[in-house]
Amino acid sequence: MHSSSASRAGSLAALVAACVSALPAPALAATSLSFDAATGLISGTISTATVPSVTTVPAAAALLGAVGYTTAENLIYGPFEAGFGRGADETATSDTRPPFPCLDAATGTYSGYCPGGMDVGTCEAGLYNSCAAGSVRASLFMDDCGGHADPYHHHTDPTCLYNASAEGHSALVGVMLDGRAVFGRNEASGTPPADLDACGGHTGPVPAYADWGIDADARVYHYHAQLKPPYLLGCYGPVASVAACKDLYAAGTRKCDAAAADVRIGESYSLEYDLFCPCYDGYEVPEHVVTAFEGTDVAREGDAPAGDAPARPERPERPASAAPRGRRVARRMLAAIVAIVAVAG
Repeated sequence: MHSSSASRAGSLAALVAACVSALPAPALAATSLSFDAATGLISGTISTATVPSVTTVPAAAALLGAVGYTTAENLIYGPFEAGFGRGADETATSDTRPPFPCLDAATGTYSGYCPGGMDVGTCEAGLYNSCAAGSVRASLFMDDCGGHADPYHHHTDPTCLYNASAEGHSALVGVMLDGRAVFGRNEASGTPPADLDACGGHTGPVPAYADWGIDADARVYHYHAQLKPPYLLGCYGPVASVAACKDLYAAGTRKCDAAAADVRIGESYSLEYDLFCPCYDGYEVPEHVVTAFEGTDVAREGDAPAGDAPARPERPERPASAAPRGRRVARRMLAAIVAIVAVAG
């Protein structure tokens, strides 16, 4: 290497070292959680969060954003997205923020609309009932593990974290920010519990989880994944009724209203829905021709005339970005340093 090249390489190396030393250390996953049998609470740290951070219950949960963490240290969100598209009648030839949820590949036209505060299953069902056949952008919605996006997070049943077909009580899949455990969708009977409150929880025995110090048959208040809204969490419980859940969301611009309103999703499709209210009373995701939403069995034989149903889009696999956020930051930083050093050489 010529002296000038060596000098440039040395300068670049010094610059990289200075930049790296100035950056905060990446938040590498460092889970340290323990279970208190007396309180039924899990406490400690998971990823970059302290649990419990919600200490007074019952309480409203964040309507958008994190409400807990999975055992894989990925975020758990509530049932809602911030919205897709610009309006029920709006179209465009290029995508926007928030993204249009439908794309007609033949014409290059973007369309579709879901207002913020609609659960992900109902939104997707509405799009399949309103957008052109085959145009729903399935990659925007839940993958087969119940999550999406970057940072990767779950809105629905995290089926890749446990065996939903296993006998007995479903395994632990995460912890909510109130320190309560969340399990897969089945009780000890191998069927979903019939007594979940509006938050999505109930009190009963749970299976052991040695990593967090949970002993077998500990009897505690805990949450379950569900195949219908709110999917993973409606509120931090327990609550005595749906009305009590709604009372937690009675103030502000995003709140539970006295009655559902007519919400348009497409040019000729609308439904009754109370936006930004995660308290459901027997609500089911609407039926649609294509069973796009994995969580709820919404399509049945005979729903549509033979040949009318478009092929169901293939779901994207769980992305590499599903790794904990701190590890992704560290990998990207290392890749940048390697690239700089390679140029210098």
